[in-house]
Amino acid sequence: MPPWSKALVRDLFRSEYDRLDQVVFEGELPPFPGVRVTGAVRRMGSCRLRRTSSGLEVTGFTCSRHHATREALLETIRHEIAHAAAATLHGERGHGPAWRALAARCGARPRRSPTSSRR
Repeated sequence: MPPWSKALVRDLFRSEYDRLDQVVFEGELPPFPGVRVTGAVRRMGSCRLRRTSSGLEVTGFTCSRHHATREALLETIRHEIAHAAAATLHGERGHGPAWRALAARCGARPRRSPTSSRR
């Protein structure tokens, strides 16, 4: 029943980040940087990064309210968390080998996400 509420998206993103940090990454992810929930229908999510003297830092996430199903929303969330892990743990941006391996560990399909939930 999309669009999902902003509160639901924020809460689900935060709980999945915390769960994966403990279960998959054994507490190695940085503290949750927050998520901005958008009304975008083409770009379903993103992981914002900044280069620092010590590597890549996650500055936050964005996630659209417009996913066709709860499973599609979780897929985007896991996809973006894998980007955060690849950046902070391996210094990798994009959809390279580290990201693909981490996406699979997070339960996301290790491929670039579709750009829209509406076909």
